[in-house]
Amino acid sequence: MATRNLYSECYSDISDKYAERYSYTTFGRAALPHLQRACSYLDSTFLAEFSVDELDRLIETLLSASFFGDPQWKRGAITLAEELASCSKNHHLWARLALRKRCLSRLYPDQQWSKLESFKDIQDGLKAVDARSNAFFGELLAATTQELIDRHELSEAWRESEKFKAWNPNSPSTREQFVMDSITVLQGNILRFQGNFLAAAECFRSLLESCANAPERSRSAMKAVPRLVGICCELGRFSEAIHFISFELQRSKEFDWLSTGTARTQRLALADTHLMRALWRIRGDGVVSGIAPEAKEFLKAAKENYEQLSYLYNGRTDLGLTGARNRFSASVGLAMISHLVDVEEIALERWSHARECAKKCIWKLDFVQMMITYSVSELKGRAGHSDESFQLARSAFEIYSRVKRQTHFTGLGTIWPDVIGDMIEHRGLRRIVPRWHFR
Repeated sequence: MATRNLYSECYSDISDKYAERYSYTTFGRAALPHLQRACSYLDSTFLAEFSVDELDRLIETLLSASFFGDPQWKRGAITLAEELASCSKNHHLWARLALRKRCLSRLYPDQQWSKLESFKDIQDGLKAVDARSNAFFGELLAATTQELIDRHELSEAWRESEKFKAWNPNSPSTREQFVMDSITVLQGNILRFQGNFLAAAECFRSLLESCANAPERSRSAMKAVPRLVGICCELGRFSEAIHFISFELQRSKEFDWLSTGTARTQRLALADTHLMRALWRIRGDGVVSGIAPEAKEFLKAAKENYEQLSYLYNGRTDLGLTGARNRFSASVGLAMISHLVDVEEIALERWSHARECAKKCIWKLDFVQMMITYSVSELKGRAGHSDESFQLARSAFEIYSRVKRQTHFTGLGTIWPDVIGDMIEHRGLRRIVPRWHFR
């Protein structure tokens, strides 16, 4: 009986992810071990005692629990929920499970997943009849938009993102508001990836302002802050970047920053801010002038943060997509710093590691591979290996001619190509990537 009550009560306060973010995280992490233990008692005899409503409630519990724990648990929770759903006639609940599994398969592509339903199959036979069901269709639309972004089909992704409307436009439900905020974050990402930083900054800033006095929307603000910080760095607005990231780090102080993905992303944004301040200074002074003492201090601070993150990420085989992208960002930040201050061998090793980390990011990252090749070409040329440098530069030019520029990672598609190009031009050669005109 106690176990049965546990199924009913676990995650009852957070039956979905729309709660205030800190209470959601705190309760979810505390309840997970109890639920995992309770699941070990499940068998067909025990489940036969559940009513239809209780069975649906258990499926809801497992669905909520799939937002916590390691990848194996998340996959196991969804697999178990699917088995239980085969006895349920709740088609809407089945659709939510199918969507969650598809989203998890994107976040953890290395896990073994059973057959994934297409977005069309998930929504087949369903229609919005109230705000709750309408919110689900919004989640479906957001997931579709995200996959289009992953394929770099940005114009189509924008069109998809504009389709969602609240059931009652004058009074969206909490769930619908969360979906609308999530779509706003996706739209900000699209603008950023298109290189339209001013519009992207305004998008995220507006979202933060609208969330300021709404604690139930703090999870939306959490997603917006690191993105806005990166954009502010691209625009050279470092006071604004530091204001936002310092405030966010202070708010999350109750958690060990190494223990949550959110705090690690925030720490990465802080490291990026230090690096970008240095790169802007180096770009402004000119590479011939050497690195100013202030820029060296920024590089030192960036390196310390990147190394802490790299120590945490490197060697792990269970990283999800966000962790993989954070690991790549840290590795490429360290490669840039090493390129500026270390000997050739160390810098080459850093770029080689960054190239390996990029393979787990799932985006179409030909431009990233081109920038790494371009950077290595500059190192080889500086070291006097002219033939190898030329071959690498030709390879980088061929890729750039095909894919052009991407701005997915802070600095890598904007100011870093300028710094490398300045180094190359200083030796009397032509830059491959034109100077970036910030907008």
